[in-house]
Amino acid sequence: MTYRSHFWYNENRKINNIRFNNRPKAPRWPPEDPPAGQEEERLKDMFDLFWYAFPAIFTVMFVTIFGIFIVQVIKGTADWHRNNQSPRLSVGATVVAKRQNTTHYTHPNAGDVSGAHGYHTTSSTRYYVTFQVESGDRMELSVPGREYGMLAEGDAGKLTFQGTRYLSFDRV
Repeated sequence: MTYRSHFWYNENRKINNIRFNNRPKAPRWPPEDPPAGQEEERLKDMFDLFWYAFPAIFTVMFVTIFGIFIVQVIKGTADWHRNNQSPRLSVGATVVAKRQNTTHYTHPNAGDVSGAHGYHTTSSTRYYVTFQVESGDRMELSVPGREYGMLAEGDAGKLTFQGTRYLSFDRV
């Protein structure tokens, strides 16, 4: 009995060896070193790809940034021109709301971006007032800080504006 079970074990081992040795082997990790000379070729190909791709990437980025700049200049000029072409209107209005938008900027001292010489902070504040005209329409206009401080919600008077440009507000 022991002989048969030993025989049976050997037969199964042979069959399993045939079955499992014919399957594809998993890739080794870390990968084997390439033959001599091929590593330099791979690096050369990578650097060649970089030098071919860099001008294209640089051009796309430059055109994108320049395009955004041009679009902003055109929009600003169009708004300025549209305001200049609009008539100056004086209408009865009421101050409905006021708001301000403050932006803070941090700059390194002495041009040192590491901050070794410290930082200084500047801020910029834009003031906006929402007016409701007699027809019921509302409009938000950017106003100078001095005017913003003089206006209070609920003030009624005569609003003078040109397009989207605030000119004055005279209380009644």
